[in-house]
Amino acid sequence: QKGWKWYMKTFFPNANNGQKIGTMTPQYMSGYKSNSSEQIADRIKKQLPQVKIIALLRHPIERSFSQHKMHKRYGFVTSSFDRSVNSLLKKNLNKERQRIDHSNMFLFASEYGRILSYYYNIFPKKNILILYTNDLENDPRKALKDVFDFLDVSTDYTPKDINRHSHVGSGGARVAFLTPGFLKKHPALNFLWKGVVPIKLRKRLFMRITRWNIKNDSSKLDSKGDAYKKLLSHFEKDVRLLEKVSEIKIPWNEWN
Repeated sequence: QKGWKWYMKTFFPNANNGQKIGTMTPQYMSGYKSNSSEQIADRIKKQLPQVKIIALLRHPIERSFSQHKMHKRYGFVTSSFDRSVNSLLKKNLNKERQRIDHSNMFLFASEYGRILSYYYNIFPKKNILILYTNDLENDPRKALKDVFDFLDVSTDYTPKDINRHSHVGSGGARVAFLTPGFLKKHPALNFLWKGVVPIKLRKRLFMRITRWNIKNDSSKLDSKGDAYKKLLSHFEKDVRLLEKVSEIKIPWNEWN
C-alpha cells in the first residue's frame, strides 16, 4: 500500500543486484481492511510479473482455529471459537469479505480456492508452487528441496533446526496491556509505538514480548462439535475449487 520504494527500503535495504530475495506473510492471502487479497495480488503482478509464488497451506479448519486462538491471545477477540464461527456464518459472507479484519480473518483466510484461483488467473501457473503443511511435517527436507528447485537455487543448504517446531499454538495473554489489541483500543499509544519505533525493531520487540506474554491453554479443536461440522460444509466448495485450479489432490481426509 505504501509503494515499492518504501517496501524495498524497509525490508531489503542491503539486497544485492542479482540476488534472489523474498518475504512471506499470511496477509498476502488474507488481505486486511480495505486491502483485499485481489488488490495485493494485482500490486505484486504490476511490480513483479514473473515473481515466484509459494503457498504453504494448512488444513483450513485447523488454520482457522489456530488464527482465532492467536487473535484471542493478541486481545483482538474475546469470544470462543465456536461462538465466532456461528456468529460469522449467519452474516452475509460476500459483504463481510469486502472488509477483512480480526473478527473474520480467521475464516476467510482459509478460503484457499477463492484466493489462489485469482493468483492462477493473473500469474503463469509454472510460477506458483503449492505445498501443504503435511509435506513439511512428514518430510521437511524434501519440502525444502522442492522450494529450492522451484526457485532455481542451490539445494545443498539444510537448516540446523529443520526439525524444530516454531510458534506452537498457545492460549491467551498473561498481561492484557502488552497485546496489540490493547494498543488498537488506545490510538495515542498506538501512534507513538508505530511513529517512534522503527518497523524492524518493532517486529523484534513484538516477537519477544509475545513469546513471553503467553498463557498456557489446553483447549483443542473439537472435530465432533457443531462449529466443526458447519465449517466442513462451508469449505467443501472452496476445497474443490482449490483442487481444480491447482490440479493437485488435497491431503485432507474430510473432503476425500
